[in-house]
Amino acid sequence: MGWCPVLNLENFQTSHINSEPSTIYIDTKEYLRQFEAYRGELDQIGFILTGSITKRFMRCGTVGCRCQTDPKALHGPYYEWTRKVQGKTVSVRLKKGEAEQLMEWIENKRHFYRIISKMEKTTLEAVNLIRI
Repeated sequence: MGWCPVLNLENFQTSHINSEPSTIYIDTKEYLRQFEAYRGELDQIGFILTGSITKRFMRCGTVGCRCQTDPKALHGPYYEWTRKVQGKTVSVRLKKGEAEQLMEWIENKRHFYRIISKMEKTTLEAVNLIRI
């Protein structure tokens, strides 16, 4: 499984190369090992989620509340999960624990894409190896 046929030399003849038909094989075992290691990393990823979590401090609408004049007296923190749904921005207010959990899932998605990128890079290196 780790060997890839690269070039058939059947019609290629020179004085210093054996004139028998042959095929050159390039060993891609190391690339496959690396690829499988990345696949193993994917197995460790839990839920994945799109979006971002923001932590906000806000002014209320109560007349005379300190938050209207003192930036240090803003209410909060309030947590929001923002994402796109069918091309529209949707925000949902969350409790602190919910926000922490969703942040982990959002990071899982970022990690997922980093691993996929490494897998593709490894594959491209194998392609370059077999394309003498």
